Amino acid sequence: MSKVDIFNIEESIQEHIHEGNEKELRNIADHFKKGQFETVIENIHAFEAQYEVNESLKKLFTMLQATSLIQMDEHTKAKELLNDLYESSKNASIEELHLYGDIAFMCDYKLARKIMANVTKQMEETNYSDPLAITRAFLSLGEAEENLQKYKRAIKYYKKGLDYLMESPNKQHQMVIFLHYKLGGLHSMTNQIDEAIRYLQLTLEQTMQDHSEIEFNTLVSLAKMYGQKKQYDKANQLLEQALPLLAHSSLKNKLVHAEAYTELAYNHFDLSQFEQAIPYYNQAIDTHKQLPHYSSRELGMIYMQYAHCLIQVETYNQKQISKIYGLALEELEKTEDYNLIESALADIIAFHEKIGDSKKKHYYEDLFVKLINKRKMDSVSKG
Repeated sequence: MSKVDIFNIEESIQEHIHEGNEKELRNIADHFKKGQFETVIENIHAFEAQYEVNESLKKLFTMLQATSLIQMDEHTKAKELLNDLYESSKNASIEELHLYGDIAFMCDYKLARKIMANVTKQMEETNYSDPLAITRAFLSLGEAEENLQKYKRAIKYYKKGLDYLMESPNKQHQMVIFLHYKLGGLHSMTNQIDEAIRYLQLTLEQTMQDHSEIEFNTLVSLAKMYGQKKQYDKANQLLEQALPLLAHSSLKNKLVHAEAYTELAYNHFDLSQFEQAIPYYNQAIDTHKQLPHYSSRELGMIYMQYAHCLIQVETYNQKQISKIYGLALEELEKTEDYNLIESALADIIAFHEKIGDSKKKHYYEDLFVKLINKRKMDSVSKG
C-alpha cells in the first residue's frame, strides 16, 4: 500500500489551514507529495514549536511522521509513534482506527493485527452499515495474519471478508476473485487440498477467458493440486491450457511459467512417460535460469530428477547424465542444506558406481567426506 493510497494529504490538511499558518502547512503537504520525507518531519517539528497544535492536527502530524518514517525505512520509530497514537485514541472513530491500521500494516504486522482486530470487532458489534468497508477491514486483518504465517487465522478472516462482500450491493468483482484465489492458495498451504481445489475452481470460473495474470496463476495452482492428488490427466489438461496463454502474456519466462513446465515434467515422470517428460525438463530449466532470482534448491532438484529421468531413456548417454548431475550438485551446494546435498551426493555416487566410472565416483566420494567433516566442524563451532 503506498503512502498516496492511505489518505488525501490535501483534503486532510485543508481543515487546519487558516490565514496565519497556510504557508507552513502547504509546505508540509508539498514536501510529503514530493517524497521529501526528512523535510516533512523537520517542518512538522518547526510548526509545532511555532504554533499551538490542536488534538486533531496532532493526530494528522503523527500519521504524516509515521508514514514518512516508513518510507525512510525507520519502521521501529514509525511503529512506536503509531502504537502511542492508537493507545491514546480510545474514543477514535472506526474510520480513524482503520486508517491507523492501514499505516501500521506498512511497518509492523503485529500492530496492524491488533488495530484491525479492534476495527472488525467494533464493526460487527455496531452493525456497521457498509459491508464493503467491513470486507476491506477483514482483508487487512487476513493479510496481516498471512504475513505473520498464521495461515488458519488468515483463512478465517478472508472467509469473513468474503461473506460480507457477497452481501454488499456494490461488491467488486475483482475483490471476489482475489479472495477466492487467496483462499485457494492458503488452503493448499495448510494441506487442505480439496478445499484449495474448490476455491481455485471458483476463481477459474470467474476469470475464464479474460487472460489475466490471476487466470494463469490459478490454472497452474489448480494443476498442482490435482497433481498432488495424482490426477495427472486433469493436471496436465490445465497446464496445457495455461502454457499457450502464458507464452503471450506478461508472465512469459516468469516463475509461474517455469512452474508450469516443471509440473508437466514431474507429472510425466510419475507416469513413467520419460521421453515425454524430457522437453518439459529442458524448458523448466531454461525458464528458471532466466529468472532474476531463481531458487537454487528448486533448480537443483529439477536437475536431479531430470538425470533420474534420463537414466530410463536408452538414447541418452552416460556422459550427458553425469553432466546434469554435476549441474544439480552445483545448484544444491548453494543452499548449504547438508541433508539435501548429502542425499544428492549419495545418488550421484551410486550412478557413477553403476556405470563403472571409478574416477568420478572417487571424486564425488571425496566431496562427500569433505561435506561430513565440514558439518562436524560447524556443529562444534556452534556448540
